[in-house]
Amino acid sequence: MVTTVDSGYKPVNNIINKWETIQVAQIILMTIFDRKYYKEMKTFLPVSPYNFKQEIYREDPWKMLIVCMMLNQTSYKQVDKIREQFFLRFPDAWTFIKAKDEEIINIIKPLGFYNRRCKTWKEFSKAFTLGNYDKIEDLPGVGKYAADSWKIFQEGNINIKVEDKELKKYVTWANDYRTNLSKSI
Repeated sequence: MVTTVDSGYKPVNNIINKWETIQVAQIILMTIFDRKYYKEMKTFLPVSPYNFKQEIYREDPWKMLIVCMMLNQTSYKQVDKIREQFFLRFPDAWTFIKAKDEEIINIIKPLGFYNRRCKTWKEFSKAFTLGNYDKIEDLPGVGKYAADSWKIFQEGNINIKVEDKELKKYVTWANDYRTNLSKSI
């Protein structure tokens, strides 16, 4: 389906590369928004070429934080093996909270520490959903990696000191991107 912007512009259907599509969308954004406003969009973060899990789930904060907790002491490969099945079965926090521990454990067992993860993720999901926290770091199971991911991908703050090498790579890329973008405006 081809969507039409107010100007009558129709996106090119044959752009195959996701990265090119994103670049086109960013150019369209630059023409739609007033340039001054565009410069001031502090939380605007483009999708990087690195395909971080946090970027995939940026629009669903609960899922993004669960993915960060999945990645604790676990490789991307291990997480990718169960991630889709997990979110198909538990699409939101309430579905997860109501699920039986045995069902959760059956899915997350390949990640290791499954009993502890199940208990902590349920506590986290309850507190997160009810808003029982002042800072994201106050939530059960949210460590530095998840908190830094929250600040970057939910708050748009790329001026923080991160320790994780992958988050460092993203922050460096995003800062370079913003610098180059501001030079072009």
